Amino acid sequence: MNFPQTLAIAQLCPYQGGSAVFTARSFVALLNDSIEYNDAGICNAQGIFRLTHLSSSVVKKTFLSCIPNPSSGAVQLLYSGFSGNKMLVEFRNYLGQLLIKKEIISRSNSIYLDDMHLFNGLYNVTVRDEKGISVSTNLIISR
Repeated sequence: MNFPQTLAIAQLCPYQGGSAVFTARSFVALLNDSIEYNDAGICNAQGIFRLTHLSSSVVKKTFLSCIPNPSSGAVQLLYSGFSGNKMLVEFRNYLGQLLIKKEIISRSNSIYLDDMHLFNGLYNVTVRDEKGISVSTNLIISR
C-alpha cells in the first residue's frame, strides 16, 4: 500500500469518487485515525454541490462513540446531536461494504448492540436520524 496515493484518494470528494474514497479512508484510518475530511469544502471546490434543507436550529454538534473499543462483539453506541427517536445504524467493513443495517427506536442517547456476528477487524459505524443527520466512527472487533 502506497500511503501518499491512498491519502490522495481519501481526500477526494466522496460524491464523485464513491466507494473508492471510503475504502481509501478506511486504509488511512488504520495508520492515522485522527484525520478529518471536509467533504463539503472538498466537493464545493470541485464544483460538486449537495443541497440540504437544514435550518440553523437543526444543525447541532453530533457525536458518536463506541464503548468498549476495541470490542469483543457487544458494543454500546453513545451519541448526541440527533433529533427524533428513530435511528438507522450501519456497520461497514474496510472495503465499504454494508454488513449490518438496523433501524432502532431509542429514547435515550445510547444503543446497546449485543452479538453482532462480526469477525475480527476494523468497521465503520454510522448512525443516522430521521432528518438525515449522520455521524460515523470506527470500531475494532477483537475476540
